[in-house]
Amino acid sequence: QMVLQSLEQAYTQKNLQLFSACLAEDFRFELLSSEVNIIGIDWNNDGFKDDWWGYEQEVEYHRNLFLEGSSDGSYPPPDQINLRLQIPPQEQWQTDPETGHETWVVVPCLFDLQLLYTASGSSLTSNGVARFFLKPVDNLWYIAVWRDESNI
Repeated sequence: QMVLQSLEQAYTQKNLQLFSACLAEDFRFELLSSEVNIIGIDWNNDGFKDDWWGYEQEVEYHRNLFLEGSSDGSYPPPDQINLRLQIPPQEQWQTDPETGHETWVVVPCLFDLQLLYTASGSSLTSNGVARFFLKPVDNLWYIAVWRDESNI
């Protein structure tokens, strides 16, 4: 099964184990430069927010999203999460030009993410473009880089 379909399922089921299994061990989430000051994190404590984070931080974010609510306690976990990816046909996938990534594929997807909160009757929606860099490990595909190309 396609790793991006598993990603959609992980969101729908709020399944942290399935989500984690979609990511490569050296996973990176990359932000647009325009978003760094809004949601970037200073990883290396040099006083500047960095434009990416890694596997552990991404899993932690999703633990909060799926199970625990926001880390500051202002939001409970959503009652329902819908992630829809418009996965383009395979002939529109690209190869990764970077050296050493000859076996990787790059899949640009439009996405639509909806968080529903039953108690308050509210919802949060975000949509845009995500570029997924997929790499094969032992005949399975993993998300190595998730590059968010949408403007918040």
